[in-house]
Amino acid sequence: LLYIAMALRAQGKLPAAVRALDDARAAFVENRNPFGLGSAFLELSYTHRELERHTVALEYARQAVATLEPLGDGPELAWAYSNLAQVQFIQYRVRCNDQDLLRWSENSHCFTDIGFTTG
Repeated sequence: LLYIAMALRAQGKLPAAVRALDDARAAFVENRNPFGLGSAFLELSYTHRELERHTVALEYARQAVATLEPLGDGPELAWAYSNLAQVQFIQYRVRCNDQDLLRWSENSHCFTDIGFTTG
């Protein structure tokens, strides 16, 4: 379901992606899969950002970080930190606390710490 939702988002079918992600989230909760749940929260945040529902995107971004942090460093957590910093910037660009943005941006360091590369 998670990959179907990602494909739907890539095709611009955002409402359908949200429905698929809600189904995926429910399945991850039922199966007690915290990594999958954190990934679903992250994808929900991305999708709601594209829908310009920034408050909802921020809540899912926070849930993604909170769910993935106990699992330890890894690429998914790095993406979650990066996304949280971006959503906070979008949501609070005028009244944001610069220290919060710096903290989340610095936390995304695990991209390089674990040797994660793109391309």
